[in-house]
Amino acid sequence: MIKDKLQLFIKRFLPDERKKGTVNFLNDFDEVLSINQESDKEVMRFLWQEYGTCSFNNGQLCLINPNNYADIVRKFNRVSHNAIPILRTATGSFLIWNYFDDEWVITYLDVHANECNHRADDMDWLFDDLPSNFFWENDLNGEIEKLAIESFPKLSEEDCIGFIHPDSGIEDVTNMEVINHIDYLQKLIVLHNSNSVIDLPPVNLEMDKNLKLIIIEELIQQKKIVFDRKEFLANNGWTKYRIKRYENKPIQQIENHFLNLSLADYQLHEVTKLYYDSGPKIIDYIWQLWDWDNGDYFDIKSLDGIACLENLESLNLTNLLISDISPLTNLKKLTTLDITSQNVLELEPFYKLSGIKKLVLRAPYPEEGYYNNLVNDMEKKGIEVILHESWKQEKN
Repeated sequence: MIKDKLQLFIKRFLPDERKKGTVNFLNDFDEVLSINQESDKEVMRFLWQEYGTCSFNNGQLCLINPNNYADIVRKFNRVSHNAIPILRTATGSFLIWNYFDDEWVITYLDVHANECNHRADDMDWLFDDLPSNFFWENDLNGEIEKLAIESFPKLSEEDCIGFIHPDSGIEDVTNMEVINHIDYLQKLIVLHNSNSVIDLPPVNLEMDKNLKLIIIEELIQQKKIVFDRKEFLANNGWTKYRIKRYENKPIQQIENHFLNLSLADYQLHEVTKLYYDSGPKIIDYIWQLWDWDNGDYFDIKSLDGIACLENLESLNLTNLLISDISPLTNLKKLTTLDITSQNVLELEPFYKLSGIKKLVLRAPYPEEGYYNNLVNDMEKKGIEVILHESWKQEKN
């Protein structure tokens, strides 16, 4: 049965020099693979016995010794601590057994994008789908793999075809070289874990950068500012691999583009509401996989400069690191204020909000009853006040 299935694979990926009789590497991993993987282990035993650590199609794929790569492969994103690499592609990526969502699956590790994608639940995929030209080209970056093999034929088992400057965005043979595979993987891991960003000139702001970003977000929603992320990145030389590498950190070229925008008075006068929670679109433009675990990168730390929004009527801000709301007292048309701050709020400025009709507060306080007088005074003026129960204790 296995031999019959293997024929399609061998027809698609012609084996190079065989090293039959290679040690059955799965003996080293029996303890981590679950019992329901027995049929998959049978497939791999057969391949290693028949072909050993063999390359196919002049290095387009290569059966590898998992022991040589397991430790370094497990340093990539979304690869489990007990993952087992099986096959290597020409440009250094892998097909691996990966423990994902409480089960063993076959996944494709794109080492350039630092992304691990679920491909199949069992090894039948190796014979049924992997030989397909469509699947290879669309799901496994086959176009670049083909270009690499045509330019650097007869690749050895120890080497791969890597990018000379992996973060340059240049994906052609002028930026490729044959390099030791382990050395290349170590280079990529350093790159993926780097906090380095594009060296761009500093931005001069008259307000907190994140306050300006949410103003721009509102203008984009109103179609007063047009921005196409895909087009912007393409025009600035970003490839899909480079974009993938920046999913887990901000693309400062986009952020600085927004922060360098000059906003005309007529645009600012169009802003009557601002709503800022944890997921505005502009954050996704800058940092695709940002979440609360990434700290206060997008928190607003000052409201200075907000007076330019003279027609602002409603303000909802949930990402604040402020104590002083006094800049809001200049907003004469502001009627609704909903704020969440990580800091204790100073009370006096609230009394100077001349047009306020509804006030919602989420903020820590230093002692019981800290906001009671404010709430009572506001309610006596007919102002609706909501102090959320979840914040009725000091935030540690």
